[in-house]
Amino acid sequence: MKTLGIASLSPQYEEAFTRQLAKAASSYRLEVVRFTPFDLKPASNMIQGQTYTNGQGFADAQFPIPDLIYDRCLYRHDAQSKKAKPIMEWLKKYPKTDFLNTGISNKMVLFEQLRLLSASQPYLPGCFLLKEPSDLINMVREYGAGGYCRMQPLSHQHAASTYFISFDGKSTFTVQLSSNQTITFSRTSELERWCKKYAGRYFLQFFNTND
Repeated sequence: MKTLGIASLSPQYEEAFTRQLAKAASSYRLEVVRFTPFDLKPASNMIQGQTYTNGQGFADAQFPIPDLIYDRCLYRHDAQSKKAKPIMEWLKKYPKTDFLNTGISNKMVLFEQLRLLSASQPYLPGCFLLKEPSDLINMVREYGAGGYCRMQPLSHQHAASTYFISFDGKSTFTVQLSSNQTITFSRTSELERWCKKYAGRYFLQFFNTND
């Protein structure tokens, strides 16, 4: 029986998801454990994390580095993320472990391939590389208040965020940073400054909410 480890920055991250995955894993002869990068003990290559037992749930336990690791670490610009990244990079080089999700090098290419399928075309809008901030501004202005622009990274290897941008048709641009956080810009110059750092690394799609 192989061991599947779920790595996250917090042991409580996506509690319901990890429990459902752990319950189903026994049917595939997998033992599920979960841990944070900080639980690794480099001197012994042991992890002080949690292991799952049917009927009992997760409980504290010590175990070797898992055979398979599902990386669910979402990094931010904080001290905890800076400390965790090198540990996870070391784990990715550990010869006895396989990572299940290594990231997609270019999601825009993937979307363009999917759009070649006639059954997918009605559901997937065209993709446009964000070369400069004016690309985003022109797109949301052109379509107006009838939808929103999704701005997402070409690669998700570093857990980069996806943003949703809308325009009220007059003067205000709204950027949704997360499910409960938004910022607004009343001047195009402000949106340009915010957007500039993403040029060349993100691509755009526009979704018409009336369609």
